[in-house]
Amino acid sequence: MNEFRKQSALATGFNYEQQLSSFLPAPFSFNIDKLSEKELRVAELVLRGYTYTDIAEALNIQPNTVKTHQKRIYSKLHINSKRELFALVETRGL
Repeated sequence: MNEFRKQSALATGFNYEQQLSSFLPAPFSFNIDKLSEKELRVAELVLRGYTYTDIAEALNIQPNTVKTHQKRIYSKLHINSKRELFALVETRGL
Protein backbone atom coordinates (compact mmCIF):
# COMPACT_ATOMS: atom_id res chain seq x y z
CA MET A 1 0.00 0.00 0.00
CA ASN A 2 1.51 3.34 -0.88
CA GLU A 3 2.12 5.79 1.95
CA PHE A 4 -0.37 8.38 0.67
CA ARG A 5 -3.26 5.87 0.68
CA LYS A 6 -2.27 4.65 4.13
CA GLN A 7 -2.13 8.19 5.53
CA SER A 8 -5.49 9.00 3.92
CA ALA A 9 -7.10 5.98 5.55
CA LEU A 10 -5.57 6.81 8.93
CA ALA A 11 -6.26 10.55 8.90
CA THR A 12 -7.19 11.66 12.40
CA GLY A 13 -10.46 13.42 12.81
CA PHE A 14 -11.81 11.80 9.65
CA ASN A 15 -15.53 11.06 9.98
CA TYR A 16 -15.91 7.68 8.28
CA GLU A 17 -19.66 7.51 8.88
CA GLN A 18 -20.22 10.87 7.20
CA GLN A 19 -17.83 9.99 4.38
CA LEU A 20 -19.40 6.61 3.70
CA SER A 21 -22.94 7.94 4.06
CA SER A 22 -22.20 10.61 1.47
CA PHE A 23 -20.63 7.98 -0.78
CA LEU A 24 -23.73 5.77 -0.64
CA PRO A 25 -27.28 6.64 -1.67
CA ALA A 26 -29.86 7.53 0.99
CA PRO A 27 -31.77 4.18 1.14
CA PHE A 28 -28.48 2.38 1.81
CA SER A 29 -27.46 4.95 4.41
CA PHE A 30 -30.35 3.87 6.64
CA ASN A 31 -28.56 0.56 7.20
CA ILE A 32 -25.28 2.34 7.82
CA ASP A 33 -26.50 3.27 11.30
CA LYS A 34 -26.24 -0.40 12.26
CA LEU A 35 -22.50 -0.52 11.54
CA SER A 36 -19.78 0.27 14.06
CA GLU A 37 -17.15 2.87 13.23
CA LYS A 38 -14.60 0.15 12.43
CA GLU A 39 -17.11 -1.66 10.22
CA LEU A 40 -17.76 1.60 8.38
CA ARG A 41 -14.05 2.02 7.78
CA VAL A 42 -13.75 -1.52 6.47
CA ALA A 43 -16.83 -1.12 4.22
CA GLU A 44 -15.50 2.11 2.77
CA LEU A 45 -12.11 0.63 1.99
CA VAL A 46 -13.66 -2.51 0.48
CA LEU A 47 -15.85 -0.34 -1.76
CA ARG A 48 -12.76 1.61 -2.81
CA GLY A 49 -11.09 -1.63 -3.91
CA TYR A 50 -8.60 -2.16 -1.09
CA THR A 51 -7.52 -5.75 -0.39
CA TYR A 52 -7.93 -7.34 3.05
CA THR A 53 -4.17 -6.99 3.52
CA ASP A 54 -4.23 -3.27 2.62
CA ILE A 55 -7.21 -2.66 4.91
CA ALA A 56 -5.52 -4.50 7.76
CA GLU A 57 -2.34 -2.47 7.28
CA ALA A 58 -4.21 0.83 7.03
CA LEU A 59 -6.29 0.18 10.16
CA ASN A 60 -3.47 -1.53 12.07
CA ILE A 61 -5.42 -4.77 12.52
CA GLN A 62 -4.95 -8.37 11.38
CA PRO A 63 -6.36 -9.55 8.03
CA ASN A 64 -8.55 -12.06 9.87
CA THR A 65 -10.03 -9.17 11.88
CA VAL A 66 -10.90 -7.49 8.58
CA LYS A 67 -12.70 -10.67 7.54
CA THR A 68 -14.59 -10.72 10.85
CA HIS A 69 -15.70 -7.11 10.33
CA GLN A 70 -16.70 -8.00 6.78
CA LYS A 71 -18.89 -10.87 8.02
CA ARG A 72 -20.57 -8.57 10.53
CA ILE A 73 -21.18 -5.98 7.81
CA TYR A 74 -22.82 -8.63 5.64
CA SER A 75 -24.98 -9.81 8.52
CA LYS A 76 -26.13 -6.31 9.45
CA LEU A 77 -26.88 -5.40 5.83
CA HIS A 78 -28.54 -8.77 5.14
CA ILE A 79 -26.13 -9.70 2.36
CA ASN A 80 -23.78 -12.66 1.90
CA SER A 81 -20.81 -11.53 -0.18
CA LYS A 82 -18.63 -8.70 -1.42
CA ARG A 83 -20.37 -9.03 -4.78
CA GLU A 84 -23.72 -8.39 -3.05
CA LEU A 85 -22.27 -5.35 -1.28
CA PHE A 86 -21.24 -3.87 -4.62
CA ALA A 87 -24.58 -4.85 -6.18
CA LEU A 88 -26.44 -3.24 -3.29
CA VAL A 89 -24.56 0.00 -3.81
CA GLU A 90 -25.00 -0.17 -7.58
CA THR A 91 -28.73 -0.88 -7.46
CA ARG A 92 -29.28 2.05 -5.10
CA GLY A 93 -28.19 4.43 -7.83
CA LEU A 94 -24.50 4.95 -7.27
